[in-house]
Amino acid sequence: MNFLRTFRIGTRLAAAFSILLMLLLTVASLAFLQMERQSKVTRIIVDEQSLRVSLVEELQRHAQGAALPLLQLLVTQDRDKRIPLYTEMDNANNAADEALTKLIKASPSAEDKRLLEQLSTLRNNYHDLFRETVEKIEIDGPQGAQEHFANQTQPALINLLNASSKLVARQHQAMQAGRDALEITVAHARSLVIIISVSAILLGALLAWAVTISITKPLTEAVAFARAIANGNLKPQLLSSNHDEVGDVARSVTAIQQSVLNMSKDTDYLLGAAVEGNLSKRVDASSHHGDFRKIIEGMNTTLDSVISPLNVAANYVDRISKGDIPAKITTSFNGDFNIIKNNLNTCIEAISNMVKEANKLEQAAVDGQLAIRADASKYQGDFQKVLLGVNNCLDAVVKPLNVAAGYVENFAKGTIPAKITDNFSGDFNTIKNNLNACIDALNLLVADTNMLSQAAQSNRLETRAEANKHLGDYKKMVEGINGTLDTVMQKNAVDAAEKAKQAHVLEEAVEETQSIIEAAKDGDLSSRVSLDGKTGAIASLCDGVNALMDQMTEVIVQVRESGETINTAAGEIASGNNDLSSRTEQQASSLEETAASMEQLASTVKNNAENAKQANQLAIAASGIAVKGGKVVSEVVGTMSAINQSAKKIEDIISVIDGIAFQTNILALNAAVEAARAGEQGRGFAVVAGEVRNLAQRSASAAKEIKELITDSVSKTAEGTKQVETAGSTMQEIVSSVQRVTDIMGEITAASVEQSAGIDQVNTAVTSMDEVTQQNAALVEQAAAAAESLVEQAMGLIEKVSAFKLSSSNANKPKHNPKALLSLVKVL
Repeated sequence: MNFLRTFRIGTRLAAAFSILLMLLLTVASLAFLQMERQSKVTRIIVDEQSLRVSLVEELQRHAQGAALPLLQLLVTQDRDKRIPLYTEMDNANNAADEALTKLIKASPSAEDKRLLEQLSTLRNNYHDLFRETVEKIEIDGPQGAQEHFANQTQPALINLLNASSKLVARQHQAMQAGRDALEITVAHARSLVIIISVSAILLGALLAWAVTISITKPLTEAVAFARAIANGNLKPQLLSSNHDEVGDVARSVTAIQQSVLNMSKDTDYLLGAAVEGNLSKRVDASSHHGDFRKIIEGMNTTLDSVISPLNVAANYVDRISKGDIPAKITTSFNGDFNIIKNNLNTCIEAISNMVKEANKLEQAAVDGQLAIRADASKYQGDFQKVLLGVNNCLDAVVKPLNVAAGYVENFAKGTIPAKITDNFSGDFNTIKNNLNACIDALNLLVADTNMLSQAAQSNRLETRAEANKHLGDYKKMVEGINGTLDTVMQKNAVDAAEKAKQAHVLEEAVEETQSIIEAAKDGDLSSRVSLDGKTGAIASLCDGVNALMDQMTEVIVQVRESGETINTAAGEIASGNNDLSSRTEQQASSLEETAASMEQLASTVKNNAENAKQANQLAIAASGIAVKGGKVVSEVVGTMSAINQSAKKIEDIISVIDGIAFQTNILALNAAVEAARAGEQGRGFAVVAGEVRNLAQRSASAAKEIKELITDSVSKTAEGTKQVETAGSTMQEIVSSVQRVTDIMGEITAASVEQSAGIDQVNTAVTSMDEVTQQNAALVEQAAAAAESLVEQAMGLIEKVSAFKLSSSNANKPKHNPKALLSLVKVL
């Protein structure tokens, strides 16, 4: 397989797949060609041979279809019944001719054409004889054409059917031969496809194995070499003579091995220099390429990155130790160097913030903001201790000041706190004593004020506070309160006289209101409260009482008017019910009179109906006598007719026997046709059919002779029957006349019965109307009772409202007399 390694992998794969595709194309082409052959043979069998068989069978079917109407013509005496049979025969013959024409066009072989020529000749011969038979039927009648059909047309039909059967057998043989050829072709194609497919599979497997081995073996070697390098083993060597992609990979991996070896040597050189403390040593990166060069350059840069941060850190520590706080380090560092930079920046920030906190506390003290403290939580270690000490110092100074400020704030809010009990020293103790003295003065002022307030609440307005107990402005405040009380006492004396006067006016208004309410309880709504001498709220109260009485009066007036309106409406309802009651009574009286008249009319019509029934019975009796006479004559006529019918039945029986003989002949013909179609197997059946046919012909001859004798007897019997029928028809006319009279009397009777029933219905309707009128009268009485109840209720309402005494303007309105209305309703 080494020769494959001289080609590229793509070339090998393309060649292998091309060979497989060519084999697949070969198999597909062979399968397609064999399928085309099979399709051609199948089309011949299905489209041509099956079509010919179908056309021959269609020819046989239509030939037999034309023969069946012909057989019916041979037994049909009525010419009108022959017309549809002629149409059916023409359609069948045309269809048979069309099938024969198509069959000739669809038969390309010489043998088929020869058989078709024979079939066409037999068809033409049969068609001519068929026409001759039809002509004889029209000229000589069905019986005259039977012999021609049996001797000439029937054998021609049998020959035609036999020839068509041979043609069908020929087509079936050709179809079977086509099937056999098709099976051979399919078997050959199957074997060829299997052989080529197996060969293609074996060749494809061989190519796949060879190509796979030529690719995987060198790749396995290259993978092992690369794995050794990945594990840090740079000693193995990979030798490859391949000229494909795998060889290129092997040579590239070998180059990687050499580059890694060179980089390893330079790394050892830098490591030795670092161990010796000589951090200025560097490697020449130009001797390397690509990412290996970047690695060496990165190592050099790493050393530079280590030295630069160390130098910066040393410089900053030196400046901080000398009290020179530098700015933060802004140079970018990574990793641990960045941690060093952040720690230095944190130290710088902590010292700078402490300086700022000291400046802030100084400025706050200058501004009097003694609550401001340094935030020691932002610092750690000794920095935090320094700031906590400063805050504690400020707390010792600010606490006494906060106590004094709190007490002053309470004074401003009107709250007098307890005395200060905390211990202070120096100037802070002086401030405490002054605040306690202020508290004592305020407590004394509050006590005197409370004393005066309690005395005023107890109506001891002459009580005064002792102003000499207080000093300064507190004394002025007490003196002002005493003067205010003196002024209030003088004003209260004037207000007391005014209030006494208002109390008297209020008492009078209350008494007037009570008297009005007592009068309203007794039904008197005409009283009102006088507004003379009343002002303010008392005048408004009295005016409201008067307005309430006015509204109550208006409600009572409206209720009275509504009651009178109800009385008026009830009176009108009662009057209307009176009119309706009178009209209802008149209508009931008229209906009673109408009902009486209808009963008389119904009685008269019933009598007429009874008389008509008696006359009808007499007519029926006369008709029965006439019918009996007619029946006697009819029996005579029937007897003669029965004799004639018996003779005709005998003649019909002979005709049936003749028809049976002819049908037997036709069945024998059909049996001969089927025997001809059956071929050799039907010869014995054809002989039996011929014997049956001969027997049928002899039976037909004997029946014909008997029929002639019976026909002569029937003609003589018919003359006697005609004479008897003449007498019977005369008697029948008499019976018909009597029957007509009977029918007329029956119609008169039925009409009388219908009139009686109609009058009964009218009488029933009048009775129903009378009942409805009586119901209406009852409803009118109920309405009158309801109107009476309504008047009573309205009268009760008016009586209750009349109990109230109203003003003259409301009491003079017109009134209705409810008692008069109630009496009117009772009359109704």
